[in-house]
Amino acid sequence: MGLPVSYLYAAAANVRKGSLYVVPNVVHFIWFADNATKPLTFINYVSVVSAHRIQRPDSIWLHCNYLPAGEWWERLWRQVNAHLSPPYLSCFTCPAG
Repeated sequence: MGLPVSYLYAAAANVRKGSLYVVPNVVHFIWFADNATKPLTFINYVSVVSAHRIQRPDSIWLHCNYLPAGEWWERLWRQVNAHLSPPYLSCFTCPAG
C-alpha cells in the first residue's frame, strides 16, 4: 500500500522552495577500514553511483580514515567527482580508531 499522492507532494515540497533547496543537495558516505587495503565492494560502488545518477547531488563527500582499494574504487574514482574529507583523528575528546 503506497502513500497518498498529496502526502508525497507535501514531502517533496519541503525539500524545495521555489527554485531553492531547503535541504542542501549533498550526499555523504562514510568509509572506515582497519587499513588501506580494504577493497570497495560492488554494493558500495552501486550505492555511490546510484546517488550520483538518480539524485544528481551538488556534491558527494566521502568521509574516511583510509581510502578504499580495489577495482571498484578505481572505477568509482574515474566516474564520480567526489570530495574527500580529511581523516578524523578524534571525535569530541575520544581518539578515533
